[in-house]
Formats: sequence, structure tokens, C-alpha cells
Amino acid sequence: MNSTPETDYNDLPANTWKGYDIDQLRYRRAYLLARCEIEKMKLMSRYEGMRDNMPSFKGSGVASRMLKGLNYMDYAYLAYRTATKLVKIVGKFRRHKK
Repeated sequence: MNSTPETDYNDLPANTWKGYDIDQLRYRRAYLLARCEIEKMKLMSRYEGMRDNMPSFKGSGVASRMLKGLNYMDYAYLAYRTATKLVKIVGKFRRHKK
């Protein structure tokens, strides 16, 4: 085994390192908060770009009014129902080809 004491990332022996002083803690906290704000701004700009590219239902028809009131679970349910019906229809066509 190695008999030298473990070192932390400051390259000081672990038994002599006393921790950060208040200025170092403030600097690290400010640095991390700034990084978080930058990441938040990046995410918001990506979200804005995605939102601008998504189709919206701006028509005045009955279907557009119905689709405006749906939430994500309703869309998931409709997608599931549509997919199961499509699978049944495709299955019937495949059986008739044989």
C-alpha cells in the first residue's frame, strides 16, 4: 500500500487542508449561480425556438377548437387509439394478401 497521505484537488495533503475561507466560498457560489443563469438562458432560447416551430391550431373550425382544449394526456390517449386502429387495419390487409 502507498504510505503517502491522500491529497485533494488543491494538491495539499488531506490532513493540512483547512477548508475554504469566506471569500473563496462567495466566489464559488457566485460562479455557480452565473453558470446556472447561463444554462437557464440557453434552455429558454431553445424552448423559444422549438415553440416557434411547433404548429398551432389557429383556425376557426370545430376541430381546432376541440384540439385547443386538450392536454398532453388526451393527445397520448388519442395517439394510442389511432395507433391501435391502424395496426388492426394493417393486420387485416396483410391477412388478405396471403
